[in-house]
Amino acid sequence: MLLRIKILVVALLTLLLSAGCSLDYDESMRHLDHEKTLARIREFQTRSGFDFSKVVVAKLNIDEQPVKVTSLRPERLAYFKDKSGESLTLALFNQEKDSLILFTHDAAQKKGYEVQLPLSDFASKKKILFPVVDKDSGQVANMTVALLSVSSR
Repeated sequence: MLLRIKILVVALLTLLLSAGCSLDYDESMRHLDHEKTLARIREFQTRSGFDFSKVVVAKLNIDEQPVKVTSLRPERLAYFKDKSGESLTLALFNQEKDSLILFTHDAAQKKGYEVQLPLSDFASKKKILFPVVDKDSGQVANMTVALLSVSSR
C-alpha cells in the first residue's frame, strides 16, 4: 500500500513539474475569425518598407529551424495549399520597428492567430509557443519560436 502511495506522489510531482516548465502562449496572442484573418493577410502582404534609414533584422529559431526576418518586407515562414484553402505563417515588424508580429492563417479551421511582441519583451521571454504552419504535415501545429538576436543598421 505504501509503495502505491509513493508511486502516486512521484507521478503527481512529475506531472506538476513538467506543467510548470512547459511553454505557454503569449498572453497577447489574438484569435481572429475568418473575415478578419483574410483582411490581415491582405494588409500584411501589401506592406513593404523602403525606409533604409533603419533596417532591423531578427534571427529566430522555429522548432530549431533558423529564420531571418527583416523590417523591409513580411517574411513568409511557411505555406501550403489544399482543398480548404491557403494556410500560411508570416513574420514582420510593425511600422515603428520595435515589435515583431507573428501571424498564422489556418484555412482548415477558418481562423487566424496573431501576436505582436515588443522586442524588449520577446528578448526577456527568449521563446514562446505559437501556432505555425507545418508544411510537411499540411497542418497548423504549436511550435516553439525563439528569438536568437536582433540587430539594426
